[in-house]
Amino acid sequence: MSCALFDYRYIFMKNLFINTINISLSHSASFKEVLKKYNGGEFPIHITGPKGVYLAALVAKLQDYTGTALLIVPTDKEAEDLACDLSLFLDEVEILPWWGTMLYRGISPQAMIFGKRARVLSDILTRKKTIVVASLRAALSRFPDPAFLKSKTILFETGHEIDPSVIAEKLAASGYMKTPRVSLPGEFSLRGEVLDIYPADPGDDKKAVRIVFDFDRIEEIRYFLPANQTSVEKTDSYRLPPLKEVVWDEERVKILSETLKEIFSSPDDYGEILEELTVKGEAR
Repeated sequence: MSCALFDYRYIFMKNLFINTINISLSHSASFKEVLKKYNGGEFPIHITGPKGVYLAALVAKLQDYTGTALLIVPTDKEAEDLACDLSLFLDEVEILPWWGTMLYRGISPQAMIFGKRARVLSDILTRKKTIVVASLRAALSRFPDPAFLKSKTILFETGHEIDPSVIAEKLAASGYMKTPRVSLPGEFSLRGEVLDIYPADPGDDKKAVRIVFDFDRIEEIRYFLPANQTSVEKTDSYRLPPLKEVVWDEERVKILSETLKEIFSSPDDYGEILEELTVKGEAR
């Protein structure tokens, strides 16, 4: 009873606060000027002054007009704080993390970062309304060609045809590791007519996805907990981004090789990295 009462009071106070902010913005000459710039096609729009929750409220209000938006702040800590404040007003809020290491390194220590970057970038390509917050160094990092990222993204939908062997090859080519049973992010298993995938960025709920098919048609898609194999909910579709935003396939290695030839005078300076990328898809 007390929990229900707390929830009711929280929702009431939250809505009251949001309404107060909205009324304030509707009478703000500065906010009207920002809208004028946006409607006039000005980009980027520089906003100074608002801070903390008030800045988050301003961004949430602007989303009614902008749809997907990228917010760049100086540091990673400020990105986390702004995303936290934005979550009070919006459901679709993402943080684009910085790599923290080189893209050709092994993913084990940084699997969550690589996976989250790939998922956030994939979300930007497919969702109509998403707010993405990034630190300056994360925003200034290089990004893959959108067409390349789309080509490495797999969409599963109930009722659609599926070729398990082709999907397994595509998962392996995207960086996922085949195992008898998934237990860690970045793994998949194929047993009979059941395909389990543990995404590289499973989120706080740590859920994996199970695709059940009958011969060549998907019958069911459901989430489950890898620790105890317990199913938690069903879904009609599931979109799986690659393990990393840059997958070192044959084409990518070839492009890197041509670039390195222009930088270094001798293959001895980069030959080992290219060999490891070709054989293992990563280099130390």
